[in-house]
Amino acid sequence: MSRTSLRSLFATSCLAAVLAAGSLPATGEAAPAETAAADRTFGSAVDVNVVNLDVFVTDRDGKPVTGLTPDDFTVQFDGDRVKAIEFFDEIQLPSVLATPGAAAPAAAGDPQAAPAAPASEPLRMVVVIDNRNILPANRNRILGELRSFITPRLGPGFEVMVLTQDQSLNVRQAFSPDAAAFGRTLDEVAELPPAHFEREAERQSVLNSLQNVIRLLAEGSTAGNELAVAETDSAMRQITVYADSARRDVAATVESLKQVVRALGSLPGRKALVYVSDGLPLRPGDSLATALQNTLRDGRTIQPAESGLGSGRGGGQDDGGTDTPSLSSTSSGRSVASQAAHLRNELTPYDTTNLFLELTAWANARRVTFYPVNGAGGDIAALGADVRSDVGQVGTPSTFLVADQLDVRDSLRLMAEETGGRALVGGTDVDGWLGGVEQDLSSFYSMGFVAPKLADGKLHKVKIKVKGRGRDVRYRQSFVARGAEETQPDRTSAALLLGVEDNPHGIAVDVEGQSAREDGSYQVALLLRVPLAKVAFTPAGEKQKAVLKVCFSVAGADGRVTPVASLPLAIEVPADQLEAARGQYYGARLPVAMSAGEQRFAIGIWDAAGGLGSYITSQVEVGSDAAEASASGTGG
Repeated sequence: MSRTSLRSLFATSCLAAVLAAGSLPATGEAAPAETAAADRTFGSAVDVNVVNLDVFVTDRDGKPVTGLTPDDFTVQFDGDRVKAIEFFDEIQLPSVLATPGAAAPAAAGDPQAAPAAPASEPLRMVVVIDNRNILPANRNRILGELRSFITPRLGPGFEVMVLTQDQSLNVRQAFSPDAAAFGRTLDEVAELPPAHFEREAERQSVLNSLQNVIRLLAEGSTAGNELAVAETDSAMRQITVYADSARRDVAATVESLKQVVRALGSLPGRKALVYVSDGLPLRPGDSLATALQNTLRDGRTIQPAESGLGSGRGGGQDDGGTDTPSLSSTSSGRSVASQAAHLRNELTPYDTTNLFLELTAWANARRVTFYPVNGAGGDIAALGADVRSDVGQVGTPSTFLVADQLDVRDSLRLMAEETGGRALVGGTDVDGWLGGVEQDLSSFYSMGFVAPKLADGKLHKVKIKVKGRGRDVRYRQSFVARGAEETQPDRTSAALLLGVEDNPHGIAVDVEGQSAREDGSYQVALLLRVPLAKVAFTPAGEKQKAVLKVCFSVAGADGRVTPVASLPLAIEVPADQLEAARGQYYGARLPVAMSAGEQRFAIGIWDAAGGLGSYITSQVEVGSDAAEASASGTGG
């Protein structure tokens, strides 16, 4: 299993290269080759300025609204009104989630008034269980609901994939229509331990400090007041540490979800991503800072500690609590209460909203819809109970818990709203929510419009209104335009995670050897062979030059996947030798860092000038035995 980062995936910063004569399997003498100094990982060019949208329209009861026409919709792109150039009357596709064998309903509308609806596309559902941000009891309850709903509906036309977010992304089951395999996978996931409770412990430590502040203030003594000042200073430092840790964790989770979205982006058809989590914070530390601020607010009354925080009233009114004294640090003369009031502003850099907006823009560009479900359901007060017992927390202020859980649920709502999906964050009717997912995937309107500007690499916003009262319209609200080059990492991820290969160039890869590294991993020497017959060359003085981009990703035996790494590769051939070179291949040596064990990897190339990419997968056994064989000359 490889834990390598993007920076260290390639063991060296350049590609050693050889140009070999003869057919692809041949080897030959090495010839010098230059490597491009720099290359953009993501381009901004697009091929066609047409945006296609799936639009879901429901009434007050949540049922689909049928019979709408283009005149019923108003579409704005970046604030400017645009006109649909394509409109498919309400599309009723065969519901692969419905009872197996059910007949497909006919498309509504006059066939003479609209183009023929697109042919039914396969549905692929990905279930991602976020073990870093969910309690096992909540996770297993949702898994049971998913099992009951999905298992009897699996079959031709509907496949499901299961992944878990642990310390890294793990593929538990590749796409499969096999109901028995799906059940076994869920059984295995249900036995997994929680992956990350350190951040929860940090949060509970802050809450303990707040309880201590309340207790010390209730004493009403000078000594208690001084101790409360010290405890408050400690709490503020802890809140900042917690916010930083939480943002890092959210960023890691978002990157993992991007890997999944990236892989799905290269697949045709409808793609639903069911995300199972207790939620991720949009404003890390904000609820803690608010609780601290309310505890220290001058003139505020607080309830006794056992009644919780934040229930008092301003203006010095007596509600049975204790007046909070004005706290000042004797060492600095500064008001601790004033410092606490400013703490919320200091936490602004840790806000994660932009991370989720970037994620949903990625998803929208790849026709991936998020369907998040909160594992805790509607029982906010019970959230975190298992963890509190683990860290010795006796009581937690109920008002803080409400604010904290509303914040983490807001992130799930955002993921759904921005991609046109549905989120279940405040209820327990998982079966009904899945029924809504089924409805979305089998009945919708499809429209396309010409976008006035796309090739700028920026986030674009879409706004759609529909005529009529009581109608709810859902759609993809933002996206980032992608050019053909930008799909290369997606295709590489798809090859690795989904087994989707495409090799028009006829590239091949050989394992030349491996050697142990000081950090316990191994450097595996790969030889990538690229036949030059289909590589596009352009004049460069007295030479012909081709610029390729190489992408690479590794998955270990346990399913852990590294992010896609990319490097530029420049090939130069004397102009008068180009035709002869067409019958040769170009060999690029790739020293790649891998962990011990069976490693599966995907490698892809993108030829920008030719507009052509190739993507293949292979595997290698990494470890001491293989390294010794390589050293003795038998490894390649």
